[in-house]
Amino acid sequence: MKKYKILTIERQYASSGLAVGRAVAKRLQIPCYGREILEMTAKKMHVHPENIEHMEETANKSLLYDLALLAQSGLTGNGLQADRRVFLEESNIIKELAMNGPCVIVGRCAGGILRARKDCLRVFIYADLENRIQTATQKYGVAQENVLNVLKQNDKRRSSFYKNNTEYLWQDWTGYHLCLNSGILGVEKCVDLIVDMMEKEI
Repeated sequence: MKKYKILTIERQYASSGLAVGRAVAKRLQIPCYGREILEMTAKKMHVHPENIEHMEETANKSLLYDLALLAQSGLTGNGLQADRRVFLEESNIIKELAMNGPCVIVGRCAGGILRARKDCLRVFIYADLENRIQTATQKYGVAQENVLNVLKQNDKRRSSFYKNNTEYLWQDWTGYHLCLNSGILGVEKCVDLIVDMMEKEI
């Protein structure tokens, strides 16, 4: 029996974390979910995906207090603010995907949401600044004069989103099984290391 069935990846902006996740999923022949979760959430809530993204980017309060109130009151997520309902819905979708079988989930706080699962391998992908600048400008089309600000803003947003919606810190590497520098290792080597872990037997 495989030790790990689920892979979650958190990543710095422009560190090729999504590329790593997709490549692992392709190698293992399992589904990979990233933005797809956002789109599933939007469909379920009958809103446009861009509206979900906006709520995620502007949310700055903790979900934990709201969830505690819900548990005590017996209310549903309908009593929450819009951004709270978004994350609650995303959490339910992530848990359902993990229950349905092996998969890769990139971002969306999946590592924190599924932290209690022993069969979930949590990975953090990062890269040196020079490599991230190159990726952002050449692959994402970010203007050279804006790139440092874009890197900083995106990392800050991801860190805040993770902290506000889980009880863990995005940048606390002790919360991950593997932390890989894709700038030094390259995407393929990162994939090799992750696949090796995913294929380990209990």
